Amino acid sequence: MKAFSTMAAVAAAFVLAGPAAAEVWHCKTVVKGADDGFIAPDIIIDHVPGEDTAVVLDGLINNYNGKQPLPAEIVAENAQKVTYAWKLKLHVTGTSATIRYRMTRQKASGAVTISAQALGFANHYTSTGKCAIAK
Repeated sequence: MKAFSTMAAVAAAFVLAGPAAAEVWHCKTVVKGADDGFIAPDIIIDHVPGEDTAVVLDGLINNYNGKQPLPAEIVAENAQKVTYAWKLKLHVTGTSATIRYRMTRQKASGAVTISAQALGFANHYTSTGKCAIAK
């Protein structure tokens, strides 16, 4: 809950400080037990349509990246959807891993699909959900 409060504050800061054309999206995903904690239930994306980068923050980034959002690359964008990609480096009790994320948001419906994969491992996690403009 505390992580989400921090993310809500960051989302509010994005809305207040960002350019007029910036869109801040709050995405809620359906987290399954099989996701092993690799996909967060709440994800905030700050994106200016047409730009080739965005900023992303979720509970995992909040915990493992010093409460600082990460840059996300826009790997595809058209009239129907936008796809973001980012990487998060984790350091847990002597073990390090990099998790690669890819998230696609449908522009008309707000439906979202996200995948996560720890580089160097076979496991691949996916989830779906819905995004709405943060207010």
